[in-house]
Amino acid sequence: MLRRFDSKLVLFLSTAMVLTYASFAIGQRAVRGQPLIPIQPQVVTNGCPIDEASSLPPAGPPPSDFVQLQRTTCFGSCPSYTVQIRADGQVTWKGDGSVKIPGTAIAPIKPSDARALIERFRTADFWRLCGSYSASISDGPTVITTVHLGDREKLVSDYFNTAPAWLQTLESEIDALADTHRWIHGDPRMETFASVRSPGEVPGFSFGRMITPGLDADFRGPKPGLTPLMQAATKNDITEIQKLLEAKADPNAQDSSGWTALMYATRARKAEAMKMLLDAGANPNVRSFMGQTA
Repeated sequence: MLRRFDSKLVLFLSTAMVLTYASFAIGQRAVRGQPLIPIQPQVVTNGCPIDEASSLPPAGPPPSDFVQLQRTTCFGSCPSYTVQIRADGQVTWKGDGSVKIPGTAIAPIKPSDARALIERFRTADFWRLCGSYSASISDGPTVITTVHLGDREKLVSDYFNTAPAWLQTLESEIDALADTHRWIHGDPRMETFASVRSPGEVPGFSFGRMITPGLDADFRGPKPGLTPLMQAATKNDITEIQKLLEAKADPNAQDSSGWTALMYATRARKAEAMKMLLDAGANPNVRSFMGQTA
């Protein structure tokens, strides 16, 4: 009887350890910029509109209209911050954790660009979204998108990328237009390929004080100058690389750190992407702003 009980206890503890390790591993892969292990969690929704045919906000955003993006912490060093883009072109940043620039900062962008982005949210699909999307996965980040148009405001919470993919594209567009990269990572011209931590930290145990994210974090963007070819090269996506090169993508284009697709390909730890880029004319001697080469 005791042996039977012991075996069940061991099985229970072993299962718990496996699940805990799996959650830890997924979180760490996200922190390191590695491809996530394919999973298909059941998506849980809340706050879904009852009337799908609800009217849209009035056209023509006044200066007080805005879109706002908030990213929360995760298990690891996920940057947590809030950025708001107003229709008059004012961008307001508030850095909370794992960012280069904590606190508040304000920067201008073209009002026409701000209004164009805000108009992307004046669609029936967005206003029909549920208030929150989540899944039974621990330690992941949440992205909260808030849109204020006229006298209407809508907030959508997206936990661990469980919301529709097109919303995640809009989330990235907010980051890109606001250029949050400068506040998350600092001056891109000072970045190096490898991650650099604060003095005295023990890699793998201390999170949240990363100085320079390196290739692992940047290839997921948004980052000024980051191209689809760079992203495909980082993932060693041979099919996508071939497609982009056939479409005349420039293999020597440089992002805001001066990094090229060949430099990003060194992260993949496989030779296929690098060989394809070299055959397409990629120059291995191109230097980044920090003087690094592939």
